[in-house]
Amino acid sequence: MTGSKSSHIRVTRRIGEGETIRIYAVADGTLSEAQLWLSQQTLPNGRDLQVWLGKKGCRLDSSNGPAFILRSAFGATLEMYYRAGTLYRKDGPAVVWADGLTAEEIYLRNGQLDRQDGPALIERNAKGEIVHGVFAEHGRLIRDERPPRPSAAPRVGIAATPSGPHP
Repeated sequence: MTGSKSSHIRVTRRIGEGETIRIYAVADGTLSEAQLWLSQQTLPNGRDLQVWLGKKGCRLDSSNGPAFILRSAFGATLEMYYRAGTLYRKDGPAVVWADGLTAEEIYLRNGQLDRQDGPALIERNAKGEIVHGVFAEHGRLIRDERPPRPSAAPRVGIAATPSGPHP
């Protein structure tokens, strides 16, 4: 945020049995405006507040956790870490997705794939095993690898014999 001081507004929206949570950085003057705007709404809702904050130039931002969280009705979770409106996390993945069957972690700095000590994009199966990894630094792809698949088991079969009289 531009300006000397900023605060944060947390916007929670319920969607059926799921929910989204967004945390926006707002200048102190905008915070006062938001409080006034909310007090004037007959039925304020999260969607209207999100639109209003966007028009005011507020961006997703959180220094101590994800700035965007989605929890679906069927148990999937998406967490996204933002600094000043850009996907960024210094000490871990900036995007984390899990639905019980698969999971993904994406390491980003300043909106670019970036990780020096392992894959910047990791896909895991339900057992937690890595099934796909993309190595990248500063947005530059280094390699894309998938673990080798187990070779097919040898086929066991019954050989056909010609019919007819046997000697």
